Amino acid sequence: MSLQKKPEKSFFWNILGSFFYIGYVPWFPGTVASFIMAVLIKFLYPFEAAPVLEILMIGSFFFLGVKAGHHIETRTGKKDPGFIVIDEAVGMMLTVFLLPKSLSVVFGGMVLFRIFDIWKPWIIYRVQKVPGGWGVMLDDLLAGLAAWILNAAYFYFVP
Repeated sequence: MSLQKKPEKSFFWNILGSFFYIGYVPWFPGTVASFIMAVLIKFLYPFEAAPVLEILMIGSFFFLGVKAGHHIETRTGKKDPGFIVIDEAVGMMLTVFLLPKSLSVVFGGMVLFRIFDIWKPWIIYRVQKVPGGWGVMLDDLLAGLAAWILNAAYFYFVP
């Protein structure tokens, strides 16, 4: 009798980490994932400023992303492989947290988020080096937070 190997869970973590294979788009997968998330937020978001639900969604995707990032980094031996884009989805969710999901807020926020995610100023650059899948997610969480601050300021203070 031969012992069979347990099936790997990498299939699930690849699907999740690549945000349902969006991360395998050959050009600018992070921007494509951000854009698709912006479209989903704009057109499928069924509620207006429901703090508990938004926090649960962001938190759930964040911690699943940490787990996926850790698993994929361990399996591939690479730090933050380019096909992991669940972090962009979380960053986009944070960028519009508790704001109206208007076109200007969602897509303006997407531009702000991508600027901070690509530029990686100050602490955003440093935090991506945190091991164990945390760095994969934390840099985009901070980029989303920076984009949210500017997005909210623009929404609330610019007529």
